[in-house]
Amino acid sequence: MSQALKNAPESQTAEEHATGVDLTESRVQSALGFLEDKGRIERVGNQYRVDPPLWRRMTPIVEFPVWLPRRIVRPFQQIAATS
Repeated sequence: MSQALKNAPESQTAEEHATGVDLTESRVQSALGFLEDKGRIERVGNQYRVDPPLWRRMTPIVEFPVWLPRRIVRPFQQIAATS
């Protein structure tokens, strides 16, 4: 999904993107919302574009110190939520 946006010459609306990837608009909007929440794409008005990573190839290394504590705490949060 984000690869199709990356290959697009300019920002696209959800309708334009749905036509390009041959999916329904509701599925595309759901996927675009997920990618936006994860920080993989950026919404400008009603159009979406790929937000290039700030650190390029170093992004996983830079994001690791943020990811690790969340990964360690997640099982305890899930246990607390079910209790």
